[in-house]
Amino acid sequence: MIKKLSALFLFLILAAIPVTSFAYQAGEEEAYRAVLLELIASLQQQIALLQEQLEILQVENGQNSFIDDVTIVGSYKVDSLDDTFSISNQQHRDYFEKVADIIPDSYHDYFNELTVFVEDEWYTDAYVETLPPDYEVWRYSVNEEVLSANFSSREENELIIHEFAHIVSYEQIAGIAEPSESSCAEYFERNGCPLKSSYIGQFADSFWSEEDLSRALDFSGSPEGTEMAYEYYDLHESDYVSDYAAVSPEEDFAETFAHFVLLGKPAGKNMGEEKVRYLYNYPDLVKLRQIIRQNR
Repeated sequence: MIKKLSALFLFLILAAIPVTSFAYQAGEEEAYRAVLLELIASLQQQIALLQEQLEILQVENGQNSFIDDVTIVGSYKVDSLDDTFSISNQQHRDYFEKVADIIPDSYHDYFNELTVFVEDEWYTDAYVETLPPDYEVWRYSVNEEVLSANFSSREENELIIHEFAHIVSYEQIAGIAEPSESSCAEYFERNGCPLKSSYIGQFADSFWSEEDLSRALDFSGSPEGTEMAYEYYDLHESDYVSDYAAVSPEEDFAETFAHFVLLGKPAGKNMGEEKVRYLYNYPDLVKLRQIIRQNR
C-alpha cells in the first residue's frame, strides 16, 4: 500500500519537471504560476491520501492476529493455492484442494499460508486475514473440527465461498473513482477504513446506516456480541440472508455473496433479497459467480 502511493507521489513530482521547465523557458510566467499552483494542490491531495493510508497501516500493524488466539495443528507456507500437493497431512490436503477447486484460479496467488487450528474459547469454522509486512497476501485458516464434521457438500462450499467473499469485498470496483478526501465510521477505523470504491465500501454505504454501524461496533466489543446479533436478527429477519449476517457489514456482505453464488436471483422485496440482487449490478461479481458455480 505504501509502495504504491509512494510511487504515485514520485511520479507526480517527476511529471512536474518538464511542464514547469517548458513554461519558464517560454517566458509565460502567468501560465507557469497557474500550472505550479495546480501541481501543488494536486501534491497536497496526494500527501493527505498517503498520510491517511500510513495511519491505516499503523493500525493494522498494531492489531493482534486472530492466529494468536488459536492453537495451530497444521501450517503450510505456499506460493499459491496451486501448491496444495505439498501438504503432507492427507486430511488437510484434501480440504485445501477443495478450497483451490472452488476459488477462481485468478485468486490462487493471493494465498501464501494455509493453516488448520483448534480453539477452546469460542467457535469459528474458518477465517481469512492478510499477512505482514505488506498485508497484500492472505492466510486461509480452517477449524480442525470442520475437517471431521459431517458437513454436506453445500455447507462445505458455502463456508469456502463465505471466506472467499471477504477477500473479494476489499477489491476495488472498476469504473468507480476513489474520492480525494475520505473518512469512515468509527466501526471501520479499528482495522483501517476500506476504500469507498471497494465492494464492502459501496455495500456498507448502501445498506448500513450510522446506527447499524454503531450497533456492530457494540457487538464487536462484547464477549456476547454474536449472541446479541442473533437476538437482533430474530427481530429483523427480513433484513438479512442469515442470522450471522447481522453481526457486521463484513459478515453481511460475505453471507450475501454466498447466497448470491449458490442460489438463484431472488424475486422478493425484503431487504435481505434486495442485498442479493444488488450484487448483480456488478459484472465482475456476476463473472465470479459463474466461475464458482462451475467449479463447485
